[in-house]
Amino acid sequence: MESINRNQRFYYLDWIRIIATGSVFILHVAHIFDEIPFQIQNNETNTFFLIIVANLNFWIMPLFFLIAGVSAFLSLKKRTNKTYLKERVIRLLIPFCTGLFVLALPQDYVEALNYGRFSGSFIEFIPFHLNNAIELIQNTNILFSTALFAEFAHHVWFLAFLFLYSLISLPLFRFLQGRANTFLQLWTSKINHPISLFIPVIPLFLIQSILRPLDATYSGWPAFIYWGSFFIMGFSIFSNHKTMDVIERYWYIFPIIGVISFMSILLYLARFGTLLYDNPDYSFICLIGHFLWSLTSFSWVFIFISIGRKWLNIKSSHLFHIASISMPFYMIHLPVILIVAYFTVMMQLNMYLKFGIIFVVSFITTVLLIEGVIRKVKPLAFIFGMK
Repeated sequence: MESINRNQRFYYLDWIRIIATGSVFILHVAHIFDEIPFQIQNNETNTFFLIIVANLNFWIMPLFFLIAGVSAFLSLKKRTNKTYLKERVIRLLIPFCTGLFVLALPQDYVEALNYGRFSGSFIEFIPFHLNNAIELIQNTNILFSTALFAEFAHHVWFLAFLFLYSLISLPLFRFLQGRANTFLQLWTSKINHPISLFIPVIPLFLIQSILRPLDATYSGWPAFIYWGSFFIMGFSIFSNHKTMDVIERYWYIFPIIGVISFMSILLYLARFGTLLYDNPDYSFICLIGHFLWSLTSFSWVFIFISIGRKWLNIKSSHLFHIASISMPFYMIHLPVILIVAYFTVMMQLNMYLKFGIIFVVSFITTVLLIEGVIRKVKPLAFIFGMK
């Protein structure tokens, strides 16, 4: 297998991570104005925002997990198991705990106020919220589901998933680096022409079509396995430089298939509604939906990987600074958005003006908090995952 210089910097991966983080910000602001229930909801909604949210939802988390798989590959090239796991604890587990114990409660508070489930001070809300959490644990089986992380930690569930993937996959990745290296080389060498580029869609489709009817929750076990497949895919595909060359060479295939598949699934959703999300089964109709879902996710992820590798492998004086704040930006942007949105949606303003106010004020506030507080206070920088 063609080796990759362990000290080589792949700038396009940083750019893609930055783009993905910015896209999450757009998704959460747009979510306030679509028809899907969210933590803060504007009274007036619009299908335009629903299309934005739908498109981003198909590829944003798969892209994050695939990039994380690539990062695992690069990290394990130069780290022992001990130092790799230590890094994962510092970069993932500690920020997750920060999100769970510091950031989640303010989000729950403004959500409860927005929907009229609670009225009172933030201090009064704490015991109210804890009682609700205890009742949820006692009356459901959420403790045995990966949906537990999203329920209590909200958007930072992503970090818990990544930490678990890092633990679970470590023996597999070391095996693929060692005795199974020849098998990995053989498998990735099969990806050498446009049709073979889409081979990974098959296992993604099988996971969706077989497991989602058993548990359709957003971050339940089927979703955990589905997104974990992208994590493993990132490690596997990036391990062969020739495979990445093929992906870059045929970059134009991904936008074509991605647009066609996304338009197809929009027509599918317009015809069959939320069946695919709320109550999937093993019918032929759901099989079609799960195939389109898998194809759309895969195609859009590799739109960014292929185009990024071709045109974004650029060193910039601003790149490292922006990349260094990606983690705290991801962590605090949603609480800021929700607090700003709570006051904004009550205003008698045009919906698009509200969107602009929430977007601009939340973005500026998030950046100021990072640059003016988190970056300057070392303990805060540590618990928010800054390098």
